[in-house]
Amino acid sequence: MDFVVNEWLPEYLRPTANPEEREKASAFLKAFITKSNDRIVVLEPSDFLRKIHRFRKEFDYDIESRGLYKNLIKAILENSDKCLQITEREALPLPMELQEKLSKGNFSSDTYLFQAALYSDSKIIVTTDERLQNHLADTPGFQLFLLDDFLTKYLVAAQEL
Repeated sequence: MDFVVNEWLPEYLRPTANPEEREKASAFLKAFITKSNDRIVVLEPSDFLRKIHRFRKEFDYDIESRGLYKNLIKAILENSDKCLQITEREALPLPMELQEKLSKGNFSSDTYLFQAALYSDSKIIVTTDERLQNHLADTPGFQLFLLDDFLTKYLVAAQEL
């Protein structure tokens, strides 16, 4: 399964993240790496990638965070079996109706998530942004899952392997 995650992942790996957030990120990464057919789809450049690289440098002083960011980059971003990276030039145009919805309510910064999701088989976006999910819940072809809902099912599926 291919899917898109937003900035919760790099945010939750920060040493300043609360323990619950760090546990969710670690549990997700562990399950994701063990599930051989799953890939994250990422648009390059994007806020997601910028945060990963910025935080890797910014939190290099913290041994645990340094290891988590290095692992994220090496095991996922640099691994074509685990990550499909799409450049802006390759990005397909979003449907006009979706562009209009994103322009209302200050969601234009989330456009990159939908551009990446166009390349995923499932069109799933995993987010912590309830406003985004509520605003775009009825968008045909895309599925927005809140992190906690997604993790509940995802972690169970990973244990069954």
